Amino acid sequence: MIEEDGYELFAANDIREIFQRRKTDLLRTIDLLPDEVVVGRDALATLQSLVQKCQLTAPALDLNDIHITAQGRRQIDVRNDVYRPFADRTQPCMVDGQFITVAFPFSGDWNLLLFKPVTYGFIAPNACVKNNSVEYVFEGAPAIDIESMNREKDAFTKRLEKAVGSIASSIQAFNLEVEKAAADRLEAKQIDARSRQQAVNSLGIPARYRSKESESTSLKDPSEKDMGTFEYDVFISHAFEDKLEVVRPLKSLLEAADCKVWVDEAILEIGDSLPQKIDEGLRISRYGIVVLSPDFFKKNWPRYELDGLVTREMSGQGKVILPVWHNVDRDKVAQYSTPLSVRFAGNTENGVEQLAQQLLRVIKKV
Repeated sequence: MIEEDGYELFAANDIREIFQRRKTDLLRTIDLLPDEVVVGRDALATLQSLVQKCQLTAPALDLNDIHITAQGRRQIDVRNDVYRPFADRTQPCMVDGQFITVAFPFSGDWNLLLFKPVTYGFIAPNACVKNNSVEYVFEGAPAIDIESMNREKDAFTKRLEKAVGSIASSIQAFNLEVEKAAADRLEAKQIDARSRQQAVNSLGIPARYRSKESESTSLKDPSEKDMGTFEYDVFISHAFEDKLEVVRPLKSLLEAADCKVWVDEAILEIGDSLPQKIDEGLRISRYGIVVLSPDFFKKNWPRYELDGLVTREMSGQGKVILPVWHNVDRDKVAQYSTPLSVRFAGNTENGVEQLAQQLLRVIKKV
């Protein structure tokens, strides 16, 4: 569930969903490598690059920098207060009270804190992930009980530390797993490629392979084939930090031109599975606008979305990815993805209005 200005802690499905998706995409990418790469002298360097892009960096808490980000009075729901008699605790009971918001900073990718740890269950309804911190809200009505608050802070800190440690252990195991799986898959590809080449050489006749381009000239453009089967015109993949400046105004401009736009905060509802809904959004959207920015490059969750769009293009659906540069240049994009850096991309430097017009010429083919 997406909060007003943050994401609910550990609210999405098991983190193993991310592991499985990334491993599957990595092995699929290796399977698609041409023989000249598989048996070439740079095969191991190519494999290492692919593995590094697949592997994850675990978030790490900085317990020496815990700090307060907000405090004041507001309406507080006290239905679960065991010292208050209620006939029906299923209904909210709002009273005036105090609140204090405490931030627990961390390094690494905040997206990984959206998923349930593998070996440690943790429910924290008063916590969300925001601005590279886990923010926890302490409440009390009519006032906060200081002793209770300090006990709650200590208990929450221990539980959070244990949960993040569980995630780190899972990621370490995943990184080792994909490294071995990728090496095994490449070795199998190399054996297959060399045995086929040996068989070809034994025939003693020249090879004249048809190019993929010539095979596809008689086929209908796959980008046109399924135009009527998509519920949304575009899916916008982005980092949370770019939502206010780029994504929301861009969404408004595209919708004003009768485009149906899939954006997480407009689609997701309480109780939704984040990975499942995003996979659905990728599947039912004709194009994927990818807002490439410094914040995008830091995160794994947008990469999950981009991988899904790449998979669609590789499966023969024509042009799917519409890249947009935001506060980046070609060199920075190339450091993240060489194929993306050589694509013609929209840019926010001339304003979101002009960007929207560029995108509409592709989306609407006007």
